[in-house]
Amino acid sequence: LKERKFTKLLSDNKLLLENLKLKNIKVYKQINGGFICQPKFNFILDKKNFNNLKLSKYDIENLILSWCVVSNSFFGGNEIAIVKNRQLLICSGGPSTIESLKISLFRLKNLKSKINIKNSYFAADAFFPFQDCLSLFSRKSINKGIVPEGSLNDKTIKEFAIEKKMKVVFLKKNIRGFCRH
Repeated sequence: LKERKFTKLLSDNKLLLENLKLKNIKVYKQINGGFICQPKFNFILDKKNFNNLKLSKYDIENLILSWCVVSNSFFGGNEIAIVKNRQLLICSGGPSTIESLKISLFRLKNLKSKINIKNSYFAADAFFPFQDCLSLFSRKSINKGIVPEGSLNDKTIKEFAIEKKMKVVFLKKNIRGFCRH
């Protein structure tokens, strides 16, 4: 924005992250037979989330976009977002992450204007309990993504991503509350 000739930028230091007083407020949601207590939806991605992987600024921008879409969507849970060239290609949900991914790929395949999804980016708002989603992403040459931890199989999932030369940002498992899981 600073490079545009007639753009005026206003700033307010009170809005800087370190100056915001984000309270540790819990959110209570009704479920069958009771309530569930989750952290408030105030998680913001930070550069430190991407430190463990060698990602370009372009990669990070695509991952942030995919995360923003998937973490704020309401498709019934287990959302998957696919982004390419800083543009949303698809976001869908389903009863499981693999079903959500299959729905996304099916819809993309059946568009009248064919979209090349190779080298796209993905985000999921739920952890991957199995390798199935990563395996399908890998087969479709979608090798960069962002997903929360929280599965009993996290170690195996991370090893699989490394084996397939995938660059996957694994967010700490407390992020799951942010995603309404």
